[in-house]
Amino acid sequence: MSLKTSPGWLKSLKAAFKDGVNKDASAAYFSFANTNSEGKPSVRTVVFRGFICENYPKETDADQMLKTDALLSFTTHLKSNKIAELKKNNNFEISWWFPSVREQYRISGQAHLIVSPEYVKDYPHPTKLVHCETSNPIDWEFQRSKFFSFMSPSLKASFLWPPPGKPVSKDSVFHYEMDESNAEAAKSNFVLVVLEPLKVDVVSLAHRDHRRHLYSLSTGPGISDENAASDWTFQELNP
Repeated sequence: MSLKTSPGWLKSLKAAFKDGVNKDASAAYFSFANTNSEGKPSVRTVVFRGFICENYPKETDADQMLKTDALLSFTTHLKSNKIAELKKNNNFEISWWFPSVREQYRISGQAHLIVSPEYVKDYPHPTKLVHCETSNPIDWEFQRSKFFSFMSPSLKASFLWPPPGKPVSKDSVFHYEMDESNAEAAKSNFVLVVLEPLKVDVVSLAHRDHRRHLYSLSTGPGISDENAASDWTFQELNP
């Protein structure tokens, strides 16, 4: 399955992100919302870790790369509550505000959990993505390992911490350094969350007449067919 055109919202999002982080590192934070185990809203702030296809060396096997950068990502601990929540219902929405350009992006779609190979049976990796153009199966462990390599030593060590959100006990140990003896254990708890946008609502307050655009991903006949084509529709809305 492939995209016929590059999403129109992507260029403006990248520009807003670049301008934002150059002025304030907090521009890399966005609010991620899903539903919890009780079916109620659950929201938290997460750190944007990059578009999936970026930052790969030139020698990377092209068949192991995603031919689109419309897939967003963040990372989380395997034992965080959001893992079970997203397994049950992987619909999401994020709200991302860039004060430097006065633009808000509300992105909704499906979240995919990329876990360590030992947990794939419980959390299967996606086999098809609307945004994916590669003809061969995606090596998701390659993707996960690459993002783990981007983490600082102290951040890697945080994946050795006790389950997030659970009560602190006398046996709780918080690691702040990494070494070869615990690297694999940390990586085992490292989960790459891939966000597949299906709808993007962009509001710009940079003009006197505020502007709002809605981008929706539509699919051609035969959505289950690997050769089906997908494209983005565009609509202007009242702000």
